[in-house]
Amino acid sequence: MLSKNKIKFVNSLHKSKYRKINRKYIVEGHKPVLEWLENGNYIDTCYASKKWVLEYPEIYDKYREWIEIAEEKDIKACSQLTNFSPVILIANMPEEEKINSSLFENNNLILVLDRIQDPGNLGTIIRSADWFGLKKIIVLKGTVDTYNNKVIQSSMGSVLRVDIIEMEEEELLLFAKENDIELLVADMEGAALEKQSISKPSFLILGNEGQGVSLVLQNKANKKLKIHGKGGAESLNVAISAAVFLFALDF
Repeated sequence: MLSKNKIKFVNSLHKSKYRKINRKYIVEGHKPVLEWLENGNYIDTCYASKKWVLEYPEIYDKYREWIEIAEEKDIKACSQLTNFSPVILIANMPEEEKINSSLFENNNLILVLDRIQDPGNLGTIIRSADWFGLKKIIVLKGTVDTYNNKVIQSSMGSVLRVDIIEMEEEELLLFAKENDIELLVADMEGAALEKQSISKPSFLILGNEGQGVSLVLQNKANKKLKIHGKGGAESLNVAISAAVFLFALDF
């Protein structure tokens, strides 16, 4: 049962401030919730309606240790989805990861996101990173909250498999300098992107939807790269650009 206090608490997690204070976030919708249940990590509580339990008895039997049955009206009171879903999950955030010497243990490329604002873009980038085998992404200050509901929805569960490291721009530059990391910046004035191998540890930096990568990072770049187009569009969406870069660069 969802008491008034529990409903109030769950609703507070729709705001970034309270997600950070409580280190918890919301997962909504049948398919996303199932991703979290199957993963088995970070689960606090899952609230499901009696109708959902009767419709998916095998799921309930398998994961009943985490599932509490609640009234549909109470679940609806906690939801921000346009199309109501009779199941909602509260997840625990992973431990905050700090940047260290093991950052490049899986490959030579780490994606860095500079002030990405649209949660759908961030979620899609995380999903693309997961598809291409990246285990870590760095998000710089000013980027939308990773645990925004729309980010969680659009990541399609990939946020469970990709570690997100939050950093300041100055911290990133200092780490790059101390560890001889190459800075690759996505920029419309850069050299045309070609299929190429990344032979040394590198940060691939993608910037804000309207302003691009900050001037400070542009000025520190070892190489600027652009996706060459043939049509009349001014630019590519940043999430699409991320997928193209990750496809072209062998890391």
